[in-house]
Amino acid sequence: GRSAIIKQGQKIIAQFGEIHPNITKQFDLSGTALGFEIFIDALPSKQKDKKAAFTPAIYQSVSRDFAFWVDAKVTSDQIIKIIQKVDRELIEEVTIFDVYSGDKAPTGQKSIAIEVTLQPKRQTLTDNDLMSFQNKVIAEVEKVCGGRIRDAG
Repeated sequence: GRSAIIKQGQKIIAQFGEIHPNITKQFDLSGTALGFEIFIDALPSKQKDKKAAFTPAIYQSVSRDFAFWVDAKVTSDQIIKIIQKVDRELIEEVTIFDVYSGDKAPTGQKSIAIEVTLQPKRQTLTDNDLMSFQNKVIAEVEKVCGGRIRDAG
């Protein structure tokens, strides 16, 4: 007697309820037991929510690492958003892999190291394409949050 159904119009989508105490005693269960059934074929489908079929990349992805000195108040999330705006179509992923604020950091600053993965869709990236992209990233981080590229040493 303790059960319910979920319907959409006249279609029953799911049903659930408490297992009768006589049955739980037969299985030596203590407490309340519940059961449910979902009718997958009856679930509504929304065409607009369906993801496009996976299409493998034709061109090889490329990763580039950057390390910036930024004000200590600048967050990793801010840096990620700045870089993602450089080229939304080309950038596949931006990942922070290190944050340093130790004794070698300039006063009031920290270093944020980022890996940017590029996934070209039209052609293989040339050295000039990559250099142009790198320069845009460096210029944008400098312009938006005052970050400067960290020297290798």
